Amino acid sequence: MWVNGCALTSTKATAGTILYRQALATPHPLDHTHVAAVVQAGRARWNIENEHHNTLKTTGDHLEHHDGHGQPHLSAVLLTLNLCAFLFHPVLGWVDPQYHLGRQALAARQTFFQDLQALPRSLLLESWDHRLDFMLQGLEIASPPDAS
Repeated sequence: MWVNGCALTSTKATAGTILYRQALATPHPLDHTHVAAVVQAGRARWNIENEHHNTLKTTGDHLEHHDGHGQPHLSAVLLTLNLCAFLFHPVLGWVDPQYHLGRQALAARQTFFQDLQALPRSLLLESWDHRLDFMLQGLEIASPPDAS
């Protein structure tokens, strides 16, 4: 497969210090008329991926870079499990009325999951439904009729 590539290096004008460096590869032909657009798109993609990772890292998921953490395949499995859990949260909101009400009341994800995490530290709750019932009672929200 043939690929074309370009590189971008941003430096501080006064000191010549490198601020940013990126190399890009693309199967599309490159020439001087659109290389700037390719670099801009590549940088935008990197920025989106970086912001996504930072969101996962700082909003309660505690996801770290998995480069070099443990065995190579283990880190990939742990990342996959973490992302599956992250993607399953909307499903819970669709199928679990108690979860949906709790998420509505505590709109900030981090607050909701900190509250869920704190409950078993001080109380023995017999089930997921009991935990959500207790949480909704504390928030003074009536549990849905079909909830246990």
